[in-house]
Parts: sequence; C-alpha cells; structure tokens
Amino acid sequence: SMLLFSLGSIFSLTIFKNMGCKTKSFCVLPKNNIIKFYLYIAFIGLPFFILRAYDLASHGSTGNFLIDVRLSLTGGLSSQGYGTLGYLVPIAFSCFYLLLLNKKRSLKSPLIVCTFFMCLLYSILSTGRTFLFLLFIPSLFILALTRAKYLTIKKNIIFVGGLFIVFVVFGSFLGKLGSDLHGLLSIFWIYLLGGITAFQELFSNQDIFTYGNYSFRTFYAIFKKIGFDVDVQNLIQEYVHIPYPTNVYSVFSSYFLDYGIYFVFIAQFIFGLFHSCLFLLSKKKNLYAILIYSLSMYMLFMQFFQDQYFSLLSQWIIYGFILLLPFVRIRIVKSPNNLKSLRF
Repeated sequence: SMLLFSLGSIFSLTIFKNMGCKTKSFCVLPKNNIIKFYLYIAFIGLPFFILRAYDLASHGSTGNFLIDVRLSLTGGLSSQGYGTLGYLVPIAFSCFYLLLLNKKRSLKSPLIVCTFFMCLLYSILSTGRTFLFLLFIPSLFILALTRAKYLTIKKNIIFVGGLFIVFVVFGSFLGKLGSDLHGLLSIFWIYLLGGITAFQELFSNQDIFTYGNYSFRTFYAIFKKIGFDVDVQNLIQEYVHIPYPTNVYSVFSSYFLDYGIYFVFIAQFIFGLFHSCLFLLSKKKNLYAILIYSLSMYMLFMQFFQDQYFSLLSQWIIYGFILLLPFVRIRIVKSPNNLKSLRF
C-alpha cells in the first residue's frame, strides 16, 4: 500500500506539476465578515452545546461526566447525540483554520487564542480524541504552509509532545488508560498497532464482499433518508479481541470488505494522487487548497486507525462547503447592452 501510494504521488507530480491557481478568488484572503459570522455562531452555540452535553451525561450511571457523554454518543446507553448542534463543531474548527490562514495575524492575538480554546472545548465535549487530532493536525499544516519560518524543529517537537500529553490526559478522563505505566504503554500500542492486527482477523475470515456498502456509506445514508429501502452500515464496528478488545481495523478495512484486497491497493494509489494534487495547488498560493490539503493530512495520519476518506465523506463535504463560502466573490457586471449579470 505504501508503494502504490508513492506511485500515485509520483504520477500526480509528473502529470500535474504545471497546475496553477485558475481562480483568483482562491489566491486572496477569505472574507473577514464570513469568518466573523462563523465565529458568532460558534460562540453563541457553545452554551447550548454544553447544556446538551450535560443532558447526555444525565442518562449515564458511571458518575464520570465525559464517560457518560461518550456512552450516550456511541449508543452504549441509548442512541443519542448532539443533533443539529453537532454542526457547530465543523463551523468552529473551520473558523479557526481560516483565522490561521492569515499569516499577518499574530498567533498570540486574543481572537486566535479565544477561538482555539473554544474549539478545544468543543473537542472535549465531543469526547473522541480524533476530534483533538482533527483540530491540531490541520492547524499544524496550515501553519507549515503559511508560516514555515515559525515552525522550528524545537516547536515541532513541543507540538508532538503536547499532542501526546493531551492524548494521555484525555484518555485518562475517559477511563481508557491503565492504572500504571505498563497499562499506559499497552493501551498506546493497541491504539498504534491494533488496527492492523484487527484487520488481520477480517482478512482471514472474510469470504463475502459488500460491493460499496462501506466505501460509499454516505450515498447509502442519503438514499435511506429519502425513502429507499437500503441498509446503511454502522460506523461503529463490532469488537474483536487481539487479545485486547478493539473495534478499529485501519484504513484497509472498508475497501477490503467491499471489493477485496486488490481494491485496497487501488484506493492507496488514488489517495496518493489526491494528496499530491492538493499539495501542488497549495504551493501555487491557492489558499483554499491549503485548507483542504491540511484537512486531508488528518485523513492520512489516521490511516493506521481507521478509514477517514470515503467513510466520512459527508463530513468532508460539510467542511469543504463551510471553508469555500468565504472565498466566493460575487460581482455584478454590466454588458454592452446594459444587461446585468452575476459572476462568481
């Protein structure tokens, strides 16, 4: 898979190396009024999000606030969630990404600091540590592509160390870490390598393929919503013991369950094309490409854990749309016949 991913990247760099920024709107900073609008929505919605979190926790019996919220969100107690309030998370995160895009804005400015802590609170209340990675990883790459001189080796080491500390601390609050150093290391290795080991169980026992139910789950969910009689696969998989219980099977699982091992390699080749195309566009001062490329690095970094590409396609469509709006420019142009037309 690494070889095919690399071949896809090389092919993309060879074929599309002369890609440019076709739309000038994507080479200028996004509109501040749209960013402020996102910021207001996120700040106003935060108290309602917190109240909903307390409501979710009230259904639990463990006495641990975050664990009870987590169990509610994952269906361990009853199938509950944030509903429409869940859209506040991509709005808040997108707002933070857009603020980081302006390299003239100081990272120590009250606006960026307050927005960061707001996003951090949204991440914690969402209870999944993947939300923390979704906040930190794209932010790091936005900074790397817009303020390369700022990210020294020392600061990168501090960033990685800080991310590990957050992972450990947040995991301890969720009760997912051992009581001693040995238990902590065991859990860490399960997270790092458990997906591949669990995938081996699928690989050894899977005989029937589902032909798209996992890879194109988003479309099945849409068809189900509008009334078609189709089965929608649950994003939360069954547990397997390796011997520790885990329900993540790395990026390979969705594509293998649908079409077999050959599609795993084809998917990696496509991902190599995808990431390299975005990288080439981002190097052409295409700011929207910088945002999407930075988001895509979260998908890439999480491959060891589970598929974040097609399985969560609806999430990326939402992020793509929210991040696109500040770049849209509408002009009223008069033609020689005094007819007015709109141009984007």
